[in-house]
Amino acid sequence: MLQLSGTEILLWVQGNATTVTGRDFFKEGKGIPSPILLTRYAGHGSFNESCKTALALTKMDWNSDSLYSKEPVTIKYAGVLADIAKRMDTVGSQPYEFRFFM
Repeated sequence: MLQLSGTEILLWVQGNATTVTGRDFFKEGKGIPSPILLTRYAGHGSFNESCKTALALTKMDWNSDSLYSKEPVTIKYAGVLADIAKRMDTVGSQPYEFRFFM
């Protein structure tokens, strides 16, 4: 985590993971991991809880065998849901639980 200002931080959610055999594993191969930008629009205090939550959500895609994702699962599947909704003729007013799309 690198704090840029009182409302913005960069958070690295990808990187090296040690395998069971003790070898290093970096999913993207070689290169420098790219951070995500977290912006706080309300509230104050430490960014630690926000970082822990965002980091946990990058590890939560149960529909994939991947170790982690570059973005939190809620953002990824919001995009998937938007793509599905664009293809629908009509979207009803009935609310759906987000967990059904993850």
